[in-house]
Amino acid sequence: MNSIMQAVILAGGQGSRLGDNALPKPVVEIGGKPIIWHVMSYLAAAGIEQFLIALGHRAGVVTERLGQAAQGADPESGKL
Repeated sequence: MNSIMQAVILAGGQGSRLGDNALPKPVVEIGGKPIIWHVMSYLAAAGIEQFLIALGHRAGVVTERLGQAAQGADPESGKL
């Protein structure tokens, strides 16, 4: 039986302790990519194929930024 590996990512943080940053915590960039992008990349490398991202604070900003970061991604290579 083949099963698809799935993960739930809790990404509702406001990032209020990050100073005057106007972005929600999941989309604050490290190395040119949002934090949530790095989390998903590590999980994909571990075999996770599907993600459920539980959003809260400013969910629209998170989905927009994640979509921008995913342009040019190659899911077959295991890299987002």
